[in-house]
Amino acid sequence: MNCLSMSYQPVNLSQEQIQQFQEDGFLIVENFLPTEFSQKLASRMAPLFQGEFETGIYPDEWYWREGLSLPDITREMCNAWKCDRTVASLVLSAEIGRLTATLAGWDGARIGQDSLWMKPPGAQAIAMHQDGAYIDYLSPAQMMTCWIALDRATVADGTLVYVKGSHKWPLADVKGEFHAPKKIIAGRCFRPQKMLALTSLNLSL
Repeated sequence: MNCLSMSYQPVNLSQEQIQQFQEDGFLIVENFLPTEFSQKLASRMAPLFQGEFETGIYPDEWYWREGLSLPDITREMCNAWKCDRTVASLVLSAEIGRLTATLAGWDGARIGQDSLWMKPPGAQAIAMHQDGAYIDYLSPAQMMTCWIALDRATVADGTLVYVKGSHKWPLADVKGEFHAPKKIIAGRCFRPQKMLALTSLNLSL
């Protein structure tokens, strides 16, 4: 299999962008990945969820199996960088580590885990949540998530939603269902996923 490695132009963050990140808790960087590399990553999603692992190593988590799981479930796979060299070239990118450290004011950053997501048309929701409530073994409890969309999408398609300033909130207790929640729990809301098939990659650092 041909592996296409990530190539990039270094992103120079302005003081205004860093300040915006500190206030809002997130920062949008347009066109971060070259188009060809984004397309290559997107093309790797279906084979991965069908169990085609070019390194012979399985992911740490694999949510949704073809022929076994319901078709309207949002798919998730954790630490696919172990399975696929193209995914690894992005997940282990020094540039993402540098940007993360710059925004957070850290001396450096290392990968915690990646999460691949596929949302087919009509897929059920994922619960609103704080990543830190699930990755609770860090000391000090500091982490950052880099979400990269591999498909074009609009708000109507049920894309990722951030709440401005929520990085300053205390961590909420983990309650209820994460995948395909059936009801609203006090203090949490769920956004339906619909229409377009979406693929994305989440990195927690």
